[in-house]
Amino acid sequence: MKLITYQFSDRDFDSLDYENLEYDHMFIQRCPRGLVDKIPYKTEWIQNYADPIHSEWSRGLCIIHKKEEGYTETHQFVDVNWNTNTMQGKHYQIFHLNNLKIINAGISYPDKDMPEEMYISQAIEVMNLVDDKTILVGDFHAEDHELPYDLKLDKRSLWNHVHCKSFLKNNGEWLSLQKIITTPMNHIISNVDCFNTDRQGHHPIQFEIYD
Repeated sequence: MKLITYQFSDRDFDSLDYENLEYDHMFIQRCPRGLVDKIPYKTEWIQNYADPIHSEWSRGLCIIHKKEEGYTETHQFVDVNWNTNTMQGKHYQIFHLNNLKIINAGISYPDKDMPEEMYISQAIEVMNLVDDKTILVGDFHAEDHELPYDLKLDKRSLWNHVHCKSFLKNNGEWLSLQKIITTPMNHIISNVDCFNTDRQGHHPIQFEIYD
């Protein structure tokens, strides 16, 4: 099965080639409402924060299903800020397929209206859900070696399967911020690849899973 995880960071709905990319299910964070309205496949979208001026740019989480299978639960983080910008996180989705769970997490990032403690709390909430039958995808806003102490993967006996860099900064530096996290016992992930271009911001990451 082919999957994609992507933190949407453009101001152009057409920048994501959702029709021609090869995948069975795509997990999008910061997905704008206007993009969901264009997708011809089954979608499951939950709004995080509304854009009061341009409703099509209200952001949320979305799962695109080219294959209609499994089911999805939606959860709100225990710790959220109700007065923040549209790029911050409020929810996570859990997609169930046979005995597998895939968590699509829209984790907030530290900012003037988002304390670091809330970012850490949200990340811990979804990391605590990872077991041998669970895959966690999302942007953790830091490379593995720069994660806060309470989020260190080795401290939590977790692995990140993304070793390519998929975020291009304005100064041309590439970073690895998006993660595909499992326990060390989970060996079903393979062929992780970043679809990078010269466009600034995040880029999709494809991976495969097998039973």
